[in-house]
Amino acid sequence: MQMINYEDEDINKFLAAASVSGPPSYTVAMRSKESSLWQGAVMSELESIDNNGILELVPRSSGMHVLTTHWVFCLN
Repeated sequence: MQMINYEDEDINKFLAAASVSGPPSYTVAMRSKESSLWQGAVMSELESIDNNGILELVPRSSGMHVLTTHWVFCLN
């Protein structure tokens, strides 16, 4: 088994990013005093998804498996 060197800059960046917190849900984000900033971030993300053709909404067919999603909010 190889030991992980925590001096590695990439590992430290990952650990720093993983420890950053934000609202735990869309509802909490929209009820916070920073809600206008979170709303702007959501709209920007939706616009990016649309502009890049990442998502296509289609009518639901019988027996279709539907993927669920959730927002992850993070402070940079």
